[in-house]
Amino acid sequence: MTVKGAELMETPLARSPLDFIASLGDGIVQQDAGQPLYIRGGRADAVKYIIDGMNVRDGINVPSRGIGEISVYTSGIPAKYGDVLSGVIVVETKSYFDLYNAHNSN
Repeated sequence: MTVKGAELMETPLARSPLDFIASLGDGIVQQDAGQPLYIRGGRADAVKYIIDGMNVRDGINVPSRGIGEISVYTSGIPAKYGDVLSGVIVVETKSYFDLYNAHNSN
């Protein structure tokens, strides 16, 4: 499932990308707001977070305004993401030019 940054900004959960992902359902569970995600019964450390191609351990530490796209894989995970036990969350940030153009359009 892929969500564009513009769609994320339209939701009330835009302040916390993890809370937004938890609201998508499809086997994604979060104990409390701001807590780690559990995908399809796996442990919190079984979820792989990738931001702009780099593996990250501590979740998503990117401001919502800087997110261009979020892809969540809960099953049928592509082989390019390697050894994953429960799920993958891939975040692509906006480029400098996207942010520059958004700033100038206001």
